[in-house]
Amino acid sequence: MENTEKQSITEQEARDFLRSYITEERKQCQVAKELGVSDVYVSRFMNGNYPAPHRLIPKIQEIMLISEQKSKTPKTPKYVTTSVSREVFNAITYSRIQGRVSVVYGDAGIGKTMAIEEYCKKNNFVIFITVTAVHANISGATRLLAKKMGIREKNVVMMFEEIVSRLKGSDRVVIIDEAQHALLVLYGTSLGDDENEVTEAAKVLRENKLLELPEDAKAEYLSRSMDENGVEVLRKAIKEDIYTFSHVPNLTDDNFAGNSSGVAMEYKLLGLEMVTKIKTRYYKVGLRKRIKLFCHYLGLKNIMVDADSIVPSFARTLPKNLLELSQIINNLEGTISERSLVKLLPFVEDPDAELAAAEEENKRRLSKERELFGNSPPVTDEPEREAADGEES
Repeated sequence: MENTEKQSITEQEARDFLRSYITEERKQCQVAKELGVSDVYVSRFMNGNYPAPHRLIPKIQEIMLISEQKSKTPKTPKYVTTSVSREVFNAITYSRIQGRVSVVYGDAGIGKTMAIEEYCKKNNFVIFITVTAVHANISGATRLLAKKMGIREKNVVMMFEEIVSRLKGSDRVVIIDEAQHALLVLYGTSLGDDENEVTEAAKVLRENKLLELPEDAKAEYLSRSMDENGVEVLRKAIKEDIYTFSHVPNLTDDNFAGNSSGVAMEYKLLGLEMVTKIKTRYYKVGLRKRIKLFCHYLGLKNIMVDADSIVPSFARTLPKNLLELSQIINNLEGTISERSLVKLLPFVEDPDAELAAAEEENKRRLSKERELFGNSPPVTDEPEREAADGEES
């Protein structure tokens, strides 16, 4: 049978572990609190003067095992810039520059808090507080903010006035993280026997993101879960918001096309057309700069090309009502030039070449008709009349 009992460590091993366990970040007084004894007893044990070392050795061994488990636990991954973190950074920067309130919301676990912590590391004059369910009111948030700023006022009104006085004109930004409003419920155990132990355990939980529980205990957050209908409503709302904010119509919507006329369709696509015009204008500016660079390079090679003679054009792929367009062209015939009319057709790329080809086809068609009916070009009798007039004279 396998021996499941823990092998006890010696007094010297316990003493050596304490010397390595106590560091600048972890003071001797903190280790004494973990062991449940005074700081003096720890000093006497390390010096070999403690009268009952067998009482401390099991506790030291327990701390040693916990420390080994923590060293084997996967570390928190390093910060990586994501789209969410960029949104958080932009919102905080906007609030700091404009002096306005910004709200960043999203599902839990997408990296909002990590982005805030990273911003606090890279920027000074930032006041960051986390509002838990206990402080989820004006009085609680005010007390948290006052404690963070070192304000010792006891009255909430006086706290608020002192906070406003210190923040006014200070160019400081206050960040309030409300992501911890969910209540952590423990079943079959507790974080501590008194308030101090609970506070210390909560601090360790926030720092290490690790909670040790007995075998029959469990922990979970109280959160509102959405059913299928709620999720579907939320999904549709987000989908409609995406189309609304991007000014792009939902082409799969049954109400998009229907029996709408061309003008009605253009009104539905008005937002998209405006976005497209803006992007087209930027593209033209960039293309003109490139064309000028290419023409300048060709000029160095003694190849002269006029940059202004090259005009970039953009062909749209939106469906057109060709029947309605042909009616418009027929109605405008004789009012505007043929080139302008041909230019309205979306499938014609070069109006001049199209007009030349149409004229050439007209000539060939007239020539075939004359050959078919035996008609020859009309011949004038002016030379014969001139000869007859000469004989009479």
